[in-house]
Amino acid sequence: MYKSLLFLGILFFLGSSFVNKEAVGKDGDQQKKFLNYLSYFEKVSLPYSLDFEDLPYNKSNSGGLSSKLSESKKDRIFYDIAESFLPLNQTGRFSRLGRPILRPVARFFPDDKTVAVVYSRSLPFSDPIMKNYFIAYYDLKGNLLGNTKKQYTYNNYQLIGFTELQHTQLFTILPSGKIEVVLYANHWEKELSSVAISENKLLGFKKQKQLTYEVSNQQGIKEVKQAYFTSRP
Repeated sequence: MYKSLLFLGILFFLGSSFVNKEAVGKDGDQQKKFLNYLSYFEKVSLPYSLDFEDLPYNKSNSGGLSSKLSESKKDRIFYDIAESFLPLNQTGRFSRLGRPILRPVARFFPDDKTVAVVYSRSLPFSDPIMKNYFIAYYDLKGNLLGNTKKQYTYNNYQLIGFTELQHTQLFTILPSGKIEVVLYANHWEKELSSVAISENKLLGFKKQKQLTYEVSNQQGIKEVKQAYFTSRP
């Protein structure tokens, strides 16, 4: 009887050890995947901005077909990696034209317990002008903070900037953790409906409003002033 109990105890111990090693292995794999994901983002120091010189307006789309095919391959690889870590239910998983184009922009450390990334999203075959900029926050294990994949919270929306034909929204992420966003109306040389974009010229921007967010470790972004980015003017 004693030998039987001892044998069962050894089996239980071995079984428990196996489960623990498996869990550690999964955590290790997740950590490697997260570090690989972060490696696609350029590390930046704060303050960090999307500024006027970064905008795609009036820029040439040169490079040729081979360059575009190369970028397309890079986009597919990054999307497959990012799918495990980005809140794609918010940024859009698919459209009638296919899955969106996601591109890494920047990463930084808000504090010693979190890491944040800025990434862009655009639709396939859309004009290069049309682009959204999102931000996502993680703990150092790669767990998404704030909005999760299962929860869509409008007043904690992670869109911080965009470029489009009629409006532009720029942002600055400050060392204090606050994010200043400024909305502009685009001023074109000719009416948008009268000529093709390639034949038009953007003359400037008219500031319409400025809003401020701040970073909360557990909530991602929370409002300093009442602001909702579920739709554009």
